[in-house]
Amino acid sequence: MSNVVIKFGGSVLSNLDNIGIVAKKIATEFKKPPIIVVSAMSGVTNKIESVIDSVYNSRDLQKDFVFSTGEMFSAGIFSMFLEKFGRKSEPLCGWQVPIETNSSHGNADIKAVHKERISSLLERDIIPVVAGFQGICDGRITTLGRGGTDLSAVSLAVEFGFECCLYKDVSGIFEVDPSIIKSKKLDFISYESMHNASLRGSNVVSHKAVKYASEKNIKVIVKSIFDESECTVISKKEGDSKNLIALQKAFCIKLTGLDIPEIENSIISFNKKWCIFLSESDYLKNKNNFMIEKMYKVNLMHEKPINIGIFIRIAKKYSEMYGNMDTYSWICVSKDKRKELTRELYECFAV
Repeated sequence: MSNVVIKFGGSVLSNLDNIGIVAKKIATEFKKPPIIVVSAMSGVTNKIESVIDSVYNSRDLQKDFVFSTGEMFSAGIFSMFLEKFGRKSEPLCGWQVPIETNSSHGNADIKAVHKERISSLLERDIIPVVAGFQGICDGRITTLGRGGTDLSAVSLAVEFGFECCLYKDVSGIFEVDPSIIKSKKLDFISYESMHNASLRGSNVVSHKAVKYASEKNIKVIVKSIFDESECTVISKKEGDSKNLIALQKAFCIKLTGLDIPEIENSIISFNKKWCIFLSESDYLKNKNNFMIEKMYKVNLMHEKPINIGIFIRIAKKYSEMYGNMDTYSWICVSKDKRKELTRELYECFAV
């Protein structure tokens, strides 16, 4: 088996038992040492964020320092398990690789990846376990934004010329989130389609990672560690043209006064209502300024032409707030209607 970069997400590393199962598989099945990249364990980043928010309005460089500890913990534990199962291993922080970034704390871009330290480990049959999501700039720890571990893995694969596998808790990319509705898995998806879906609510692969892979022309394989018989390849190669559906949390807001918040490209006006899409942490910071109703935004990405009349009929059935564009359409819907709406969109447009 050739060298490969393997990334494990937080849902795969949800508990010590799972980490042990995955580490044993790597230790026993990979003769050549892979480069392992790990996320924080499931839920850890959210817990760290809540602790940070409870202290005070810290500077971004302090937040990045604390945020990076989740992935460091995973890397250390994973490396311990590999040694338990008979393989030499060494955990590495992003700054130890090092992965150099710009100074945009919280959402940094990668500038350079240095090979020397990891190459030395591979030559000595030592499996490096890299803490994803993080890098370094001017001696300070930076983080790459949500989903940044995907970007860490892709950047390492590019630098080493290795295959890049992102192991998730699903067996690939589906037309709809399979936890919402049973849907078809895609064997292939283009960079453009995946990037579009990731920007609009698909959480399987980070949009920054897809963009980086596209720029460097490296294919990315998404599969499940627990069922490797299925996968999705993200590359230039086009599969069958598909329509994709993605969901994202949204906050539908009516302004209480005349002041409009300064949130660029995120305010949509429809029938004299305002729909502002922002993260939950941003919502918590601004909750005293608005009357809030928590909702979901259901996005339909058009790879095939859609019947606009049917879409508008569905939109009006579920919500007064919707939009139709050339490449995607969206409907803002209350939480209790999202599955029903998703199912109807899928039956009309995705299959």
